[in-house]
Amino acid sequence: MLRPSNILLSTARSSSSIKQATPRHTLPVPNIARRLGLQDKDTSEQLQQQQQQQQQQKRPKKRPNKRRPAAPSVSYDEDTLDTFEMPDHDRLSRAGYGELPFNPQQYGQLRRGVFPKDYPPEIIHVKTNRDQFRGLQWKFENGADRTSRRGGRVTHDPDTSVTAICSHSTAIYNWAIQAVKTSLTKPLVVRREPNPFRIESHASHVLSGERGETKSPAKLSADLAVIPRRIGSGKQKPRESKRPIWALQVGFAETYEELSKIMHSWFEACHSTNMVLLLKVEEHPVYKPELILNSLRDLRAQNVPPKRLVSSTSLRVQDRSDSYGPIMLQGIVWAGRMTAFMEVWVRDENGNIVQKGDRTTFGAPNTDSQFLTIQTSDFIPGETLSQSQKINFNLDSFRAGLDEARHKHAFDRAQLVLKTMRSRMRRKDEIQDFVDMMETGPKGKKRNIHELEMKLEEKKKEVAQGGGGGGGYGGKRRREKIHKDNLFRQKTR
Repeated sequence: MLRPSNILLSTARSSSSIKQATPRHTLPVPNIARRLGLQDKDTSEQLQQQQQQQQQQKRPKKRPNKRRPAAPSVSYDEDTLDTFEMPDHDRLSRAGYGELPFNPQQYGQLRRGVFPKDYPPEIIHVKTNRDQFRGLQWKFENGADRTSRRGGRVTHDPDTSVTAICSHSTAIYNWAIQAVKTSLTKPLVVRREPNPFRIESHASHVLSGERGETKSPAKLSADLAVIPRRIGSGKQKPRESKRPIWALQVGFAETYEELSKIMHSWFEACHSTNMVLLLKVEEHPVYKPELILNSLRDLRAQNVPPKRLVSSTSLRVQDRSDSYGPIMLQGIVWAGRMTAFMEVWVRDENGNIVQKGDRTTFGAPNTDSQFLTIQTSDFIPGETLSQSQKINFNLDSFRAGLDEARHKHAFDRAQLVLKTMRSRMRRKDEIQDFVDMMETGPKGKKRNIHELEMKLEEKKKEVAQGGGGGGGYGGKRRREKIHKDNLFRQKTR
């Protein structure tokens, strides 16, 4: 006789066995169902399409890469820059330019959009056409060195077909931009949020209206710009305009004519720009690094003070009675007397570009003015501010800042030129040592002159191309060179 517990156990087992015997009603795979004849061809294709659509919906959408700017839609490609001509020194010297030639490394950096760090002059003039200028400008803004777009300005003169590349990562430009920005911050940036204006350094504006042979837009760049914000009512976020109403152009290595052309381009291309401030720094005598390099050419590397021996304490003024005189180091003038002037350019009632007031000069003694004052109503629309305010530029502080920047700039020049000179002498000594080793073969026998000339040319190319960052051989290249020299010595014994 079965107990109740046994009856329950048996019924549970029977129910589980029934469940196992019952087949699961699942849809077969389309291909298998088609083979078994359980599904026709049209239904299987519909299922496949549904599965593909479901997989595509599950895949995450690719987000656009906002960090990498898109290349200009132009008939311009990477090979366009390969057609660059080296600067025609005869023509450029007649136009007022006299510069050092490029070596292969510096020329390659220039084509990649990087201002050569071991090139002593602070401005480069290259003969290009309009398309090459636009391609080079895009390279400098979006090329390998992203910081170069804040360290230089690329402009083009269509009359002479000359593109100017100016390095703005120097102490003079940094001082000028920061000094003017400090004077603008107090009257324009208010405590309440959101601020009606935004002061932007190294601002650029696309010349969308100017289209030449290609569709690539050219750009204007300002060292400092004031951009308005449209403030809405309630909780609406302020909408920023991309068109500046005020711009600053700083010039040091550029000529006044080049700076003036950029200023006129701002008024002509950007109709919202109502005022442009020019700040031009002049140096007397003009710095010419090629003369310094020529005077140091015959010195050997061990006689040139290395970079670590050049310190700011070694700099001294040529005439101690004149604190604004030329700055010397190792008997060489690295920075001359510097003066600066400021000009204010606005639009008049008829829309013409006119200079407002006289030129204001500061710098060395006897050429100073105390203040330069401009009105906000001259460049800001009336409804933006409740009342017009004055912006005062204290030229006494400007004079002190310029002198401090002059000393720092002289120190940077000395470091760069001495480092470049040492690397040149090191390469010269390496070539000379190679010649001495090649001239004397086993047992002091002279080698074939033709073989010597061929190997010497190969050595010069190797030294020129494998400089290791402008400072001779270094790291892996140096080890490879030593290994090749050791193998060569073993073969010639």
